[in-house]
Amino acid sequence: MAKELEHQLSNHDVRKELAIETSHEKSDDYSIASKRRHLLGKLWSNALMQCILMTKEIVNGKKVKCKMDDIRLPYKIMQASLQPDDAFDSSDFDIPKLSKKAVRSAFKFCTDLLRDANISEANVLILVDMLDLLCSKKAFLGCFKYPGDFLTAISEIFYRLRTGDNVKPSPRIIFESASKAFGSFFSTCDQLGIEVHLFVSDSLEVVSDWCKMNLQSDTVDILSCGLQHFFNGIATMLVSHPDHSIGAMKRHGRYIFNYCKRAYSKAITDSDKEALNRYFLAHL
Repeated sequence: MAKELEHQLSNHDVRKELAIETSHEKSDDYSIASKRRHLLGKLWSNALMQCILMTKEIVNGKKVKCKMDDIRLPYKIMQASLQPDDAFDSSDFDIPKLSKKAVRSAFKFCTDLLRDANISEANVLILVDMLDLLCSKKAFLGCFKYPGDFLTAISEIFYRLRTGDNVKPSPRIIFESASKAFGSFFSTCDQLGIEVHLFVSDSLEVVSDWCKMNLQSDTVDILSCGLQHFFNGIATMLVSHPDHSIGAMKRHGRYIFNYCKRAYSKAITDSDKEALNRYFLAHL
C-alpha cells in the first residue's frame, strides 16, 4: 500500500488532473493557480498525516512487522510535495505548501522515532535524512515552535555527532547525514533571521570534541559532502552570532582551527577548500 500511494502521488499526471478538476475555469488565471496550489497543498498535507498515522500504528503494533518502506513513506511524500507542477498557470504558484500542522506532525514523527531504541540503523538513517529535509527548507523550519522544536532538532543532531570516551560513535553514514542536517539547520535559520545564539556554545563544543578526537587519532578528512556542510554550518553560526561566539571560541576554538588547518593541507580541489575558506573567514 505504501509503495502504491507513493507511486500515485508522485505521478505528475495524477496531480495535474486533480488540480484541474478541483478548480473552476471561470476565475482568472491567477485565482485558478492560487486555488490549485491551495487544494494540492491540502492533498499533500492530508496524505502525509494519514501516512504518519498509519506508520505509527504499525510501529506501535505487534501484529504487522514494520518495514523500511513504512518508515520511509512520510519522508518520500515530503520530498514529492516539493516538486513543481506544470498544472499551474503562474510560476509564482508552482509548489504546493504543506500545512503547518502536517509539517509539525512530520517533525514529531521523526524525532519520536529517533528516540526509539528499537529502531534499526537503516531506519535511523532515513529519519536523520528526513530531519535534514525539515531543517533545509524555509517553509518547513518556519513551522517549528521556538525554542522547543529547535532544541529538539539540534539535540537529535548532536546525539549523532557526539564523540567521547563514554559515547558510542554513530556509523559513518549516519554521521554524514547528521552533519548535513547540522549545516542545513544553521543555514536555514540564518536565512529566516531566527536567533540561534542559545545553541552556539553547545554546538561549538560538539564540533571541538569531534575535531580533537580526529586530531589525536590522525584521521583528518574534509573530502566528504557531509563535512562540507558541517563546517559551512559553523561558519554561518560564527558570522550570524559573532558576539555570542567569542566566549565559546575561546573555550573550544583551538581544536576546530587546528583541524581545519590540517584538513586544508590535504584538500585537493577548490570545492574541497570552499567550506574551510568560509570557516577561516568567519574565524578571523
